[in-house]
Amino acid sequence: MRIAAAVAWALMFVASAAPFARAGVLSGEVFYRERVALPADAVLEVSLVDVTRPGGLGELVASMQVRPNRQTPIPFEIRYGDDEVDPRRSYAVRANILADGRLLFVNARPQRVLTHGHPNSVRILMSAVMSVAAAGSNGMVGEEWLAEDIGGRGVVDNVRTTISVGAGGEVTGSGGCNRLRGTAQIDGSSLAFGPMATTRMMCPPAVMDQEAKFLHALDLTREFRLDGPYLKFLDRDGAELVRFTRAR
Repeated sequence: MRIAAAVAWALMFVASAAPFARAGVLSGEVFYRERVALPADAVLEVSLVDVTRPGGLGELVASMQVRPNRQTPIPFEIRYGDDEVDPRRSYAVRANILADGRLLFVNARPQRVLTHGHPNSVRILMSAVMSVAAAGSNGMVGEEWLAEDIGGRGVVDNVRTTISVGAGGEVTGSGGCNRLRGTAQIDGSSLAFGPMATTRMMCPPAVMDQEAKFLHALDLTREFRLDGPYLKFLDRDGAELVRFTRAR
């Protein structure tokens, strides 16, 4: 009787623990249309991000790296625990190809996956990232910029909302509360940001509200303009989203 009870208890334990032990897999392949071979030291990074919160905010869930051969398509698999993906939330995948710390290719727009009817296997089209040399020295790249107006409503006093775009298209900055990083594509005056990964700190409501509006503005940005001392991010209709000055 004791043995039977022990076995029953063990089976109940296994049954209750099993859902948390199962792992999901997001699989697929990345490709690009440019007729170029990848450098020998190229690395593909693919990340699964939670994009439930509005404004392009992406919280990292899981990621993987692989050294591809020099041609595409490049297959990938990201494994995640069941407790890391909530069917009520929204998820997207982003991919970068880097070599020697320089960003070469990126999928600039998030690709939805896993929940709300989206697939767990995807093909990701990547685009080449223009270097400063290719895009021309436009004065925006390589500087840290401080937001002084977001959506025509100014900014919260003593809160630093910043952004920097590197020569390879890498993006770093702060929403005012959380640090952010991501990628950007520049083609002449055209500018598009990929999903931004951020830290997960909480700040006063006014600061969090400004950060959400800033990230949403990045998501809508399609063009930039240098106007005297100002850098302006514009939407597809040319309306100003954010105005910056050089950080000091």
